[in-house]
Amino acid sequence: MKEMRLKSIPRAIRPKSLKVRTRARSLRPCLEYFEPLRWFVPSALAILLLGCQPQVEPSLITAEVVAYGEFEMRGGLPVLAKQTTLIECEQGKIFGVDYRIEVADGDYGSLPLSLQWVHPDLAVPFLRLWGPETRVQSEGLKVNRRESGVDGRGLWSLDHVDELVSGRYEFQIRLEGDDAPILSQPFDVEGC
Repeated sequence: MKEMRLKSIPRAIRPKSLKVRTRARSLRPCLEYFEPLRWFVPSALAILLLGCQPQVEPSLITAEVVAYGEFEMRGGLPVLAKQTTLIECEQGKIFGVDYRIEVADGDYGSLPLSLQWVHPDLAVPFLRLWGPETRVQSEGLKVNRRESGVDGRGLWSLDHVDELVSGRYEFQIRLEGDDAPILSQPFDVEGC
Protein backbone atom coordinates (compact mmCIF):
# COMPACT_ATOMS: atom_id res chain seq x y z
CA MET A 1 0.00 0.00 0.00
CA LYS A 2 1.36 3.36 -0.96
CA GLU A 3 1.71 6.00 1.76
CA MET A 4 -0.15 9.16 0.94
CA ARG A 5 1.58 12.46 1.50
CA LEU A 6 -0.75 14.57 3.63
CA LYS A 7 0.84 17.86 2.75
CA SER A 8 -0.31 17.39 -0.84
CA ILE A 9 -3.99 17.12 0.27
CA PRO A 10 -5.58 20.51 0.89
CA ARG A 11 -6.49 21.04 4.57
CA ALA A 12 -10.19 21.66 3.84
CA ILE A 13 -10.73 18.16 2.37
CA ARG A 14 -8.25 16.23 4.56
CA PRO A 15 -10.02 13.71 6.91
CA LYS A 16 -9.62 14.54 10.63
CA SER A 17 -8.25 11.09 11.38
CA LEU A 18 -5.20 11.75 9.22
CA LYS A 19 -2.56 13.89 10.84
CA VAL A 20 0.38 15.65 9.34
CA ARG A 21 3.71 14.34 10.55
CA THR A 22 5.65 16.93 12.48
CA ARG A 23 9.04 17.18 14.05
CA ALA A 24 7.86 15.26 17.15
CA ARG A 25 10.16 12.41 16.19
CA SER A 26 13.13 14.47 17.24
CA LEU A 27 11.68 14.79 20.76
CA ARG A 28 11.23 11.04 21.21
CA PRO A 29 14.70 10.43 22.76
CA CYS A 30 14.00 13.16 25.30
CA LEU A 31 10.57 11.79 26.15
CA GLU A 32 11.96 8.30 26.68
CA TYR A 33 14.18 9.78 29.39
CA PHE A 34 11.05 10.87 31.31
CA GLU A 35 9.10 7.63 30.71
CA PRO A 36 9.40 6.41 34.36
CA LEU A 37 7.91 9.70 35.54
CA ARG A 38 4.91 9.20 33.30
CA TRP A 39 3.57 6.58 35.74
CA PHE A 40 5.14 7.84 38.95
CA VAL A 41 3.58 11.32 39.02
CA PRO A 42 -0.08 10.24 38.62
CA SER A 43 0.43 7.39 41.08
CA ALA A 44 1.97 9.69 43.67
CA LEU A 45 -0.86 12.19 43.27
CA ALA A 46 -3.47 9.45 43.65
CA ILE A 47 -1.83 8.17 46.83
CA LEU A 48 -1.70 11.67 48.28
CA LEU A 49 -5.30 12.44 47.44
CA LEU A 50 -6.66 9.12 48.69
CA GLY A 51 -4.54 9.16 51.83
CA CYS A 52 -5.43 12.71 52.81
CA GLN A 53 -8.80 12.73 54.45
CA PRO A 54 -10.28 15.82 56.00
CA GLN A 55 -9.78 16.06 59.72
CA VAL A 56 -12.73 16.77 62.00
CA GLU A 57 -12.56 20.10 63.79
CA PRO A 58 -11.64 19.26 67.44
CA SER A 59 -14.21 21.69 68.89
CA LEU A 60 -17.00 19.60 67.29
CA ILE A 61 -16.02 16.33 69.04
CA THR A 62 -17.67 15.00 72.20
CA ALA A 63 -17.45 11.58 73.84
CA GLU A 64 -19.58 9.69 76.34
CA VAL A 65 -19.44 6.40 78.23
CA VAL A 66 -22.18 4.03 77.09
CA ALA A 67 -21.35 1.10 79.41
CA TYR A 68 -18.51 0.12 81.74
CA GLY A 69 -17.52 -2.68 84.09
CA GLU A 70 -16.32 -6.28 84.07
CA PHE A 71 -16.47 -8.25 80.84
CA GLU A 72 -16.39 -12.00 80.25
CA MET A 73 -15.77 -14.05 77.15
CA ARG A 74 -18.83 -15.68 75.58
CA GLY A 75 -18.56 -17.37 72.23
CA GLY A 76 -15.10 -15.85 71.76
CA LEU A 77 -16.32 -12.27 72.25
CA PRO A 78 -16.13 -9.99 75.31
CA VAL A 79 -19.58 -9.28 76.77
CA LEU A 80 -20.41 -6.92 79.65
CA ALA A 81 -21.03 -9.11 82.70
CA LYS A 82 -21.29 -6.61 85.56
CA GLN A 83 -21.41 -2.82 85.78
CA THR A 84 -18.83 -1.84 88.38
CA THR A 85 -15.71 0.25 88.92
CA LEU A 86 -14.24 -2.05 91.63
CA ILE A 87 -12.26 -4.85 89.99
CA GLU A 88 -10.93 -7.89 91.88
CA CYS A 89 -7.31 -8.57 91.08
CA GLU A 90 -7.15 -11.98 89.43
CA GLN A 91 -5.46 -13.27 86.33
CA GLY A 92 -7.73 -13.30 83.27
CA LYS A 93 -10.03 -10.52 84.55
CA ILE A 94 -11.29 -8.20 81.77
CA PHE A 95 -12.72 -4.74 82.40
CA GLY A 96 -13.34 -1.66 80.33
CA VAL A 97 -15.60 0.81 78.58
CA ASP A 98 -18.02 1.01 75.68
CA TYR A 99 -17.99 4.59 74.38
CA ARG A 100 -19.57 6.79 71.73
CA ILE A 101 -17.74 9.64 70.01
CA GLU A 102 -20.09 12.23 68.48
CA VAL A 103 -19.27 14.83 65.83
CA ALA A 104 -21.51 17.89 65.53
CA ASP A 105 -22.64 19.79 62.42
CA GLY A 106 -22.37 16.80 60.05
CA ASP A 107 -18.57 17.07 59.95
CA TYR A 108 -16.68 13.95 58.87
CA GLY A 109 -13.13 12.70 58.45
CA SER A 110 -10.34 11.42 60.66
CA LEU A 111 -10.60 12.11 64.38
CA PRO A 112 -7.62 13.84 66.01
CA LEU A 113 -7.86 11.73 69.17
CA SER A 114 -5.58 9.64 71.33
CA LEU A 115 -6.92 6.78 73.43
CA GLN A 116 -4.96 5.44 76.38
CA TRP A 117 -5.04 3.66 79.69
CA VAL A 118 -3.46 5.44 82.64
CA HIS A 119 -2.46 2.84 85.25
CA PRO A 120 0.05 2.08 88.02
CA ASP A 121 3.67 1.90 86.88
CA LEU A 122 4.03 -1.42 85.01
CA ALA A 123 7.04 -3.28 83.65
CA VAL A 124 5.89 -6.29 81.63
CA PRO A 125 8.48 -6.86 78.87
CA PHE A 126 6.56 -9.85 77.49
CA LEU A 127 3.58 -7.57 76.68
CA ARG A 128 5.68 -4.45 75.94
CA LEU A 129 4.09 -2.54 78.80
CA TRP A 130 6.33 0.11 80.33
CA GLY A 131 5.47 3.00 82.61
CA PRO A 132 2.22 4.57 83.77
CA GLU A 133 0.41 4.90 80.39
CA THR A 134 -0.46 2.54 77.59
CA ARG A 135 -1.61 4.06 74.33
CA VAL A 136 -4.45 2.29 72.52
CA GLN A 137 -4.22 2.23 68.75
CA SER A 138 -6.44 5.04 67.50
CA GLU A 139 -5.10 5.42 63.95
CA GLY A 140 -7.81 5.06 61.39
CA LEU A 141 -10.48 6.32 63.78
CA LYS A 142 -12.81 8.31 61.56
CA VAL A 143 -16.39 9.38 60.99
CA ASN A 144 -17.73 8.71 57.50
CA ARG A 145 -20.18 10.86 55.56
CA ARG A 146 -23.77 10.59 56.71
CA GLU A 147 -22.66 9.38 60.15
CA SER A 148 -22.88 11.36 63.36
CA GLY A 149 -20.30 9.42 65.34
CA VAL A 150 -18.36 6.27 66.12
CA ASP A 151 -18.90 3.53 68.72
CA GLY A 152 -15.93 1.82 70.31
CA ARG A 153 -14.67 -0.28 73.18
CA GLY A 154 -11.57 0.01 75.33
CA LEU A 155 -10.74 -3.11 77.35
CA TRP A 156 -7.96 -4.03 79.79
CA SER A 157 -7.17 -7.63 80.57
CA LEU A 158 -5.04 -8.77 83.51
CA ASP A 159 -3.31 -11.52 81.54
CA HIS A 160 0.24 -11.66 82.85
CA VAL A 161 1.39 -12.18 86.46
CA ASP A 162 3.43 -8.95 86.30
CA GLU A 163 0.25 -7.05 85.40
CA LEU A 164 -1.40 -7.92 88.69
CA VAL A 165 -0.85 -4.54 90.35
CA SER A 166 -3.42 -2.86 92.59
CA GLY A 167 -4.34 0.76 91.89
CA ARG A 168 -6.31 3.03 89.62
CA TYR A 169 -6.69 2.07 85.94
CA GLU A 170 -8.33 4.80 83.88
CA PHE A 171 -9.46 4.73 80.25
CA GLN A 172 -9.12 8.17 78.61
CA ILE A 173 -9.87 9.78 75.27
CA ARG A 174 -7.96 13.01 74.62
CA LEU A 175 -7.74 15.45 71.76
CA GLU A 176 -4.32 15.20 70.07
CA GLY A 177 -1.87 17.51 71.81
CA ASP A 178 -4.16 18.11 74.81
CA ASP A 179 -3.60 16.56 78.25
CA ALA A 180 -7.17 17.07 79.45
CA PRO A 181 -9.39 14.07 78.59
CA ILE A 182 -12.75 14.56 76.89
CA LEU A 183 -13.75 11.15 78.29
CA SER A 184 -12.45 9.40 81.39
CA GLN A 185 -13.60 6.21 83.14
CA PRO A 186 -11.65 5.05 86.23
CA PHE A 187 -11.50 1.55 87.68
CA ASP A 188 -9.95 0.53 91.01
CA VAL A 189 -8.16 -2.82 90.92
CA GLU A 190 -7.95 -4.22 94.47
CA GLY A 191 -6.47 -7.24 96.20
CA CYS A 192 -3.19 -7.80 94.36
